[in-house]
Amino acid sequence: SRSLRALSSSVPNRIGLSGTPLVNGLQDVLSIGAFLAPGEWSPRATKKSLEDRYPGDPVEAVSEHLHSMMVRLRMDQVGKPIASRVDRRVYVNLTVEQQKAITTLEEEIKRAKQDGEFDGSSAKFNALVKLGTLRKIVSAPRSAGVPGPNPKLAAGMRLVQHYLDEGRAGVVFCADRT
Repeated sequence: SRSLRALSSSVPNRIGLSGTPLVNGLQDVLSIGAFLAPGEWSPRATKKSLEDRYPGDPVEAVSEHLHSMMVRLRMDQVGKPIASRVDRRVYVNLTVEQQKAITTLEEEIKRAKQDGEFDGSSAKFNALVKLGTLRKIVSAPRSAGVPGPNPKLAAGMRLVQHYLDEGRAGVVFCADRT
C-alpha cells in the first residue's frame, strides 16, 4: 500500500480498479482514496478524524468525493454472489544449504540455552532473534547468508507459469527482494 501511494504521487493520471465490489467500509474507501488523491487524507484515518472535514456520515461523504475519480460497484449492486476464495497450498522442500543452516542454528540454540541466554529478562528477545533467523533461512535464504536458490520463489514462479498456461491473468506480489 505504501509503495502504491509513493508511486501514485509521481503519476499524474490514476485509475482505481478492484476485482471485487467494495463493502464500503472506511478502510476500503480510504486506501483507494489515498492512491487516487494522494495527500488528501491519511489511508489510516478514522471516522472520528474525518467528521470535522465531512459533516454527517464521513464514509458516505468520502465515497461521494471519490465517485468522480473512479467507477465502482457496491455489494448491493452486484448481480450475482462473488465466487468463494480459492487458495492453493504449495509445499516446498528445503535445499541442502538451508537444511545445513538450520542444523547450525539448532546447535547455536543448544549452546545459547546452556549459556543461559533464554533465562532472565532478555529471554524472549533472544528467542525472537533465533526465530527470526530461522524464518530468514526458510523464507529468504540469501538474507540469512545461505547460498543457492530460493525454493519458495522457484515454486511460486512455477505456479505463476501454470496459471499463465491456463490462460489466467493476475498480479503477483513478492516480498523477496533478493
